[in-house]
Amino acid sequence: RKQAEEALRESEEKIRNIVENSTNLFYSHTTDHVLTYLSPQVKDILGYEPGEALVKWMELTSDNPINKKAFEITQRAIETGIRQPTYHLEMITKDSRKVWVEINEAPLVRDGKTIAIVGAAQDITDRKKAEESLREKEERENLILRSLPMAFYSVRFLNNVKQLWVSEQIDRISGFSSNIFVEDQSFWSSRVHSGDREMELQKTQTLYGKGSIAIEYRWQCADGIYRWFYDQAVLIRDEEGNPKEIIGTWRDISERKRAEKELKQTLSLVRATLESTADGILVVDKEGRIESFNQRFLDMWRIPDSIIEYRDSDKVINFVTNQLRNPEEFLFKLQQVYAQPNEENYDILEFKDMRVFERYSKPQKIGEAIVGRVWSFRDITERKQAEEEIYKLNEELEQRVLQRTAELEASNRELESFSYSVSHDLRAPLRAIDGFSRILLEDYGDKYDAEGKRLINIIRSNTQKMGELIDDLLALSRLGRKEITVSNVDMDKLVRGLFNELGLDTDKREVEFKIKPLPDSCGDMGMIRQVFANLLLNAVKFTKTRETPVIEIGGYNEDSKNIYYVKDNGVGFDMRYKDKLFGVFQRLHSGEEFEGTGIGLAIVQRIINRHEGQIWAEGKINEGATFYFALPFKEKEVAR
Repeated sequence: RKQAEEALRESEEKIRNIVENSTNLFYSHTTDHVLTYLSPQVKDILGYEPGEALVKWMELTSDNPINKKAFEITQRAIETGIRQPTYHLEMITKDSRKVWVEINEAPLVRDGKTIAIVGAAQDITDRKKAEESLREKEERENLILRSLPMAFYSVRFLNNVKQLWVSEQIDRISGFSSNIFVEDQSFWSSRVHSGDREMELQKTQTLYGKGSIAIEYRWQCADGIYRWFYDQAVLIRDEEGNPKEIIGTWRDISERKRAEKELKQTLSLVRATLESTADGILVVDKEGRIESFNQRFLDMWRIPDSIIEYRDSDKVINFVTNQLRNPEEFLFKLQQVYAQPNEENYDILEFKDMRVFERYSKPQKIGEAIVGRVWSFRDITERKQAEEEIYKLNEELEQRVLQRTAELEASNRELESFSYSVSHDLRAPLRAIDGFSRILLEDYGDKYDAEGKRLINIIRSNTQKMGELIDDLLALSRLGRKEITVSNVDMDKLVRGLFNELGLDTDKREVEFKIKPLPDSCGDMGMIRQVFANLLLNAVKFTKTRETPVIEIGGYNEDSKNIYYVKDNGVGFDMRYKDKLFGVFQRLHSGEEFEGTGIGLAIVQRIINRHEGQIWAEGKINEGATFYFALPFKEKEVAR
């Protein structure tokens, strides 16, 4: 018994030493949750003395759902007598801090019944903080990974078995769930475009050889569309050099591919445009270093490959300046251009061999930043030669025009003199014919029968018409010699005065005249009166077949001109022959139907032309005609 008591004492001493020197807190409580023992470590963990903590133990647990669950675990151990899993408990220290402890409990069972619970508590606050920090870090990393426009994957080699993992982004990129890739590892390769499949299949072999790889291929997404993907991977080996893991990224580069294609097409178009243009093009950077050029530039400047192949700007400048008539001026202007990078520049280059180039330059910009300058050269040698020839021809032409003008003026004077003389010379025989015809009728009329008298009257009528024609020819001839005396003309007053002079308001026929407001003008009053007189008499003549003749006179301003018109509802004319209206002796109606010499409208046109105006007509057969004339709007001028 003594030996047993001694052994028990030693055992208790060992247990006490273990408990007192442990970092864990030991405790025990009854099945009613009444605490019966607390080890001294309670002070290190909670800040309470053991006796003080025994009294306050139930107040030391925080109001936390986790703690309620812990109570349920302890209760289950009491009821079943079976040891329960480790659990965590949040407690409050004496200085009101919250600490986490990990609880290991065991039920004390006697005769199949739990009589107490003994347990150990370990302070895991630092571990909890580290775990929380690690969890937050992992969440941040996952958030970053999810925000990246690419999917991540890895292939691990464990016991000759490949284990594939893919990140969640692959769902968004491909349209397929990540589970499909993991469950069917051939799924990835099966959707590669047939044209790229061989390259994708060789990826692993290349990766084993080089340790890394980056390839681009087309892959069919869930919507059935093939998109371009960039697959980049590295191989990790173990200490023995065996493959351990493949880590890679998978990114949709369809937009980049499309942009590259468009860029290639654009560059191809630009290059084709540059090579097809007749101009020599040179592109330099801000410092004047050669960046690009077309073949036309080399051909124009006759630059050999031995000089241009190194793109040495100094050598190129030296070569081209030796060809110019004035190289110093060329270099001076070049310095000015680069001193003012924002300015455009243009000049003419003359060569020793008589060639002539236009040179134009403009700053090259990306956004608002100037990155260089574009020079264009155009060979204008032939154009310059043509201009010189044209200049000489113009000088000769001017001399010829002066000579021909003088000749034409002399001819016009001779023609006017001839017309005047002929008209005067014709008057005497016409007066004789008319006079003798009248004597025959008066003195010998009783000796002629009716037919004879009719024939003599026809002779007299034609001589009178011939006289009127001569008068009109004289009037037309005088217009060429008469000076124009310009003055302000009251057109309303002029037209109304014409009615009295011409007797239009007392005509036996009932003609309806409509006179609209007429803007004042500037010109030779006598000539303008002649224009209106001829047009009005014309309108009266060609409305004589109408039961109710209507003649309208009006005017208006348009485009710095005064436009006047005389409109009637007479027989009209065919617009196909409008160009004949103002020609001398041109008639659109027979003389038997409408009297006249056919010179009246020619006189009107000459007057308007001498006033630097225009005249035109509009009409329809049997629907009337309208004659317009326009006079420029100008102030009173001196006589000319």
